[in-house]
Amino acid sequence: MKFLITVVGLAMLLSGLCYGGQRMPAVGVAEFEMFDRSRARSIKLRVWYPKEDSKHCVNTQVCLSAHTRRDQTVLLMHGAMGSVRSHNWLGYAMAAQGFVTVGIDHFGESWSYGVDTLEPSSVLKLGLRPADVSFVLNQLSDNILLGSTLAFANLPLQWQNVTAIGHSSGGMAAFLLAGAKVDTRTAFTYCQTAAAVDDLSCRYFNKPLSKAPATESYFDSRIKRIIALDPAGGHLLTKESLQMLSIPVMVVGSKQNDFLPFARHAAYYAQAIDGAELVSLDNGEGHFIYLDQCDHHYEAMGISLCKDREGLSRKEVHAALYPKIFNFLYLSTSQRDL
Repeated sequence: MKFLITVVGLAMLLSGLCYGGQRMPAVGVAEFEMFDRSRARSIKLRVWYPKEDSKHCVNTQVCLSAHTRRDQTVLLMHGAMGSVRSHNWLGYAMAAQGFVTVGIDHFGESWSYGVDTLEPSSVLKLGLRPADVSFVLNQLSDNILLGSTLAFANLPLQWQNVTAIGHSSGGMAAFLLAGAKVDTRTAFTYCQTAAAVDDLSCRYFNKPLSKAPATESYFDSRIKRIIALDPAGGHLLTKESLQMLSIPVMVVGSKQNDFLPFARHAAYYAQAIDGAELVSLDNGEGHFIYLDQCDHHYEAMGISLCKDREGLSRKEVHAALYPKIFNFLYLSTSQRDL
């Protein structure tokens, strides 16, 4: 197992996010790098966790607080050409609530490996992300993270009960892991129509792809609930397969979208999935409002990753989403346990 780690001694309290009147634990951040030998593929992880400074944690890089939720864990996935490093607002909030949160950067689709590794065609290699996730969960379930050193030595964690949170392509990957199926021919046909002129995700299609076999599945039973933030791929995943999903789903979407048409993506998922909760942002929020605040000048398909429409504050948008996300999380967990 290839090993790379930095543990950041960060401690913070996220005001307004405390449930049950308990003081929230400090939050630590650790970075690891796994290597899937069977696919010759590197997988980088960023882990946010409730942190404990304890002498009882010997030879372990991640010392978990006694307030850690051991019954479930959280998986976080980025959008195309992005990184989970741009979703600290979520990682810290989840960890502050007691959830160990594992963010996965996907090689070929993440700048964390270096911009020279970015390959836009990876977006349509739809099996890569689910395979990365299942490999990581297998390793974590077997307590394999640092080779011979256990990262979570002081507290066992439940890796069979995972909430998948994904932005854009990360949201689509979460639905694939829940059992949704792909139809790339229909998606390509849609992308040639006038209705798709404002759908920037169609720019990843430069030629028709063969239709994935109807029996092909990326299902992983460990994914027990999904929070999809402005998910992409509404034109790729079949309505029939989405109707078969049986886990709790929350979809958050931007109605005045500058990248993905709301009706064809976020709203499509929410309407197709029985019982899905839809949270619509209707104040001019764009596709990248779900990233951390930033001040660089990078763009995706001509859309700024950092600059939002006039009058919008990402901190305020995120603050408004926190209670909705946690209410869904705790409610869906309670319903599952009944």
